[in-house]
Amino acid sequence: MKIITKNGYFEQSINKSRFIGFAYFVDSEEDAQKLIKQIQNKYYDCRHVVYAYKIEPNIEKKGNSSEPAGTAGAPILSAIEKNELTNVLVVIVRYFGGVLLGASNLYRAYSSTALNALQNAELKEMELYYACSILCDYAIYNQILSLSKKYSDIKILKTFFGDKIDIKIAYKDISKYDFIDKIIKTQNAKVESVWL
Repeated sequence: MKIITKNGYFEQSINKSRFIGFAYFVDSEEDAQKLIKQIQNKYYDCRHVVYAYKIEPNIEKKGNSSEPAGTAGAPILSAIEKNELTNVLVVIVRYFGGVLLGASNLYRAYSSTALNALQNAELKEMELYYACSILCDYAIYNQILSLSKKYSDIKILKTFFGDKIDIKIAYKDISKYDFIDKIIKTQNAKVESVWL
């Protein structure tokens, strides 16, 4: 999958209607809703604020903002899927120009605005990992280090040496490494998702 590493923007006019598209990386549905609200407040005088987002693991949502069903949120979500993106929000502001576009032209307008906003963003191929910090002795550290050199699905992100070693690790599937799983459970370590 790909994520956005730098926001995208695109603006176009079609039959006197102005379409302004924004593409953002989002970590959560709450982040997406905050950004949508900010755009609604900034462009309070527009006719429509349409959006779609896709967030791991399985969140997809679209909003038509009173545009005809299937003409606004759906083409935006389709643009996200064509680009194989996740953790992304695309918002399009429409200033109505007085000319009705019809369903097929409206679909194309939202689709092209979304695709161009995404094209103007910086995208990067990333993978979802799970990360946590644990405190361990040197023997455990050496085992984790050995695993990270042998397997690409376990990575050491940070290491602090002291009497014990404070190590931040990232992994794709912890069930493959029982002893790391035990350490995480024993220390009640907080696990978070990260993109690497």
